[in-house]
Amino acid sequence: MVLRQSTERRYPSWLEEYLVNAALHENSESLTANHRWRANETKIPKSFTEAMKTPQKDEWYHGMENEVNAMFSKRVLVPIDEAEDPAKANKLGLMWRFQVKTDDQEFITRFRPRLVGLGNHQQPGIDYVESFSPVARIVTFRVLVALATKFGLVLYQGDVQTAYLNANLQIRQYVRNIPGFPQPPGIIYRVDRALYGLHQSGAEWNEEIDNWLVTQEFKRSETEPCLYFYCKHAVLALLMLYVDDVVLATDYKAYKASFFEAIDAKYGFQDGGKLHYFLGINVEQDETDTYIHQTKYCKEVLEKVGFGEAHELNKYGRPVGWHGQSWAYYKGMMKLTFEEKDVLDYATGNKILVGNASANEVKAFREAQVTIKQLILASLSMELGLRVMTKATGTEMWKYLEDFYEGKTNAATRTNQEIILYNKLNAMKCKPTWDVAQHVESVNFPQIRSSK
Repeated sequence: MVLRQSTERRYPSWLEEYLVNAALHENSESLTANHRWRANETKIPKSFTEAMKTPQKDEWYHGMENEVNAMFSKRVLVPIDEAEDPAKANKLGLMWRFQVKTDDQEFITRFRPRLVGLGNHQQPGIDYVESFSPVARIVTFRVLVALATKFGLVLYQGDVQTAYLNANLQIRQYVRNIPGFPQPPGIIYRVDRALYGLHQSGAEWNEEIDNWLVTQEFKRSETEPCLYFYCKHAVLALLMLYVDDVVLATDYKAYKASFFEAIDAKYGFQDGGKLHYFLGINVEQDETDTYIHQTKYCKEVLEKVGFGEAHELNKYGRPVGWHGQSWAYYKGMMKLTFEEKDVLDYATGNKILVGNASANEVKAFREAQVTIKQLILASLSMELGLRVMTKATGTEMWKYLEDFYEGKTNAATRTNQEIILYNKLNAMKCKPTWDVAQHVESVNFPQIRSSK
């Protein structure tokens, strides 16, 4: 039974005598199983009760059922009698976290409710010891795209289903009932695997997937723990991990198919096909190069700040309201594609990243937020992005890979070589196009120059 929240208001009793016309003429399309929801028409609920009141309640509940079934089938949660509970064991609560996955057209491809533990109630040194787990950096993604383009590799993507739940938990935890799914009285759950929300779950999953990739003969980069190389039997494959998201670059379709089948058999894996969208970045691949841009993310931010229907600039010239601060705006546009997602909030004035901006830049952005939003609009029609073509860097990286797998380099040499290669691609970040051009073959930016 779904209980009414204390903040919810009841309808007056006299309204019960009336029939709403919309209830008599329901849209049959929205009731069909193949209806595709858009992200902008779906409100993300914050609780089980709220999810059951949304138009997508069937999709959310189906996702929660799958999640609970996975919890029991993978023995993440093991029902035990409350009498078996160890003395003074810390019993954690559970909650639902809701999110969706979308395609490049903003249609929802997957409703993803997650059952998470309230890790904020864990005690360090008792309930967990190690909580750190590495995450791939944006520069790693640029390196991967550059190398794939240079070597003629095809980029593929996919995600491990219920990734954390595949890792064993070194220190067992105990939790109470699952919201929305009643349990028999006197029963609690023992947590045997890495449940989402626990402090140590990320570290446990990273150790699990790293050990498995080693058995698949992948070698881990010494300077980027989320980047792996495979070079054997004339097959070259590069792999990057971002928690449960996998990006694989290879030109051997047979190897790609066999690897995805192996990871699916081990953990459960959803093949996403060719890489087209990753961490807010759109990716377009052709036979000669790869194009990365943030059109979808730009649209999402503009919708968020109320500029979804605003008009774009019709030329590259200097807009009204720059007040001589063209360099600050230019840097904001450069950061749009090359930096992390937070820089769009920085550029639109929703959040100021003080560590990355001077006082003059902060003042400039605050004085002309509308102009920056218009520039973002203009970037959509100008196809603001980066053509990744790295001839010199690709040649050096190929030589490094040969030496690495033949054992011709020691640890110090490998580290130095990787740092040099990373710095070369990282040098693209926040620099004018005339400096970036020496590291990439083409930068498809509008030529907005400094006022210096």
